[in-house]
Amino acid sequence: MQIPYQGPYLWENLINFLGHRAILGVETIVDGNYCRTVTFDDGDQLIDGVIQVAHDEQAQQLRVHLSDHLINHQALIKQRVIKMFDIDHDPQRSYQALQSLSEVHPDLPLLGLRIPGAFDFFEVSVRAVLGQQISVKAASTLAGRLALHCGTPIESDVEGLTHLFPSPASLIKNEKQTLQILGGLGINQSKARAIVALAHYFIENKEADYVLKDPEVVIAELCELPQIGPWTANYIAMRTLQYHDGFLESDYGVKKALKMTNHKEILALSEKWKPYRGYATFNLWEALAKE
Repeated sequence: MQIPYQGPYLWENLINFLGHRAILGVETIVDGNYCRTVTFDDGDQLIDGVIQVAHDEQAQQLRVHLSDHLINHQALIKQRVIKMFDIDHDPQRSYQALQSLSEVHPDLPLLGLRIPGAFDFFEVSVRAVLGQQISVKAASTLAGRLALHCGTPIESDVEGLTHLFPSPASLIKNEKQTLQILGGLGINQSKARAIVALAHYFIENKEADYVLKDPEVVIAELCELPQIGPWTANYIAMRTLQYHDGFLESDYGVKKALKMTNHKEILALSEKWKPYRGYATFNLWEALAKE
C-alpha cells in the first residue's frame, strides 16, 4: 500500500522521535522503517497483525506493508497511518506561520517537520502518563513492562515484535489486581490510577466519537481524570487528535529552548504561532536536539 504526501517530509526526525519512545514488544525501528503490532475490532471480531511503514523520498510517499491478516482492512489501516504520520498536513502552511521561530534558533522553523500521531489512542495516552516527570528512556522501559506483562502475545516475522498493547477493557476487568500488577512493574500508584481512569475514558468514548470531539473539550475532560494536568492533556490531544494548535507552555524543553520560565509570558509569545503552536512545540524540541 502506498500513501502519497506533500513534501518535503522530515522522515528521520519523526522516526527518531518514535524510536526513542518505542514500546518494547509493540514497536521497533528496523533499517529506518517503523514497525509495530496492531489490533482493532472490525465489528465482527478482533483483528491483529503487524504493519511496517517505509519512506520513499523520491516518490514522495510512504509504503505500508501489512501482514496477511490485515490485507482485507487496508482502508482502516490507511486512515490510521495518515493520522499517525501526519500525512495530510501541508508543510508549507506551518513553515510560513512559524517564521518568527528563527529569532529563537537560526535553523528554525524546519520545513517538512510533522507531528507524530497515534495508531492506538489509549497506548499513546498511557505512554504520556508514564512519561510524567521521568526520562524518555525510563518511561519507555515502564511501557515495555506493561506491554509484556499485560498485553497479548502475537506471532510476528519482525524481530522484537511480540505483543499487542493491552486494551482498556483488559485493564479494568479486575481493577484491584491491575493496580497491584502495575505497582509491581514499578509504576507508582498515582500513575496506575490514571491509567485505569484512561481505560474507562476510552471505553466510554469510542474512537468514532472521540475523533469528532473538539480538542479543547477533550483536554478539559482529560484534566478531570486523576494525575492528568494541562501538559499531559494537551500532549494527548496533539498526538491523538492531530491538534495542530496544542501548546505546552510548561514543558521543560520548551522553556529551555525559549530561555524563558514564566508560563504566562511563554503563552503570550505563542499567540503569534497560532494555529500551528503544536508544530512550534516540536520545532523547539528539535532546536534542543541541535545543541
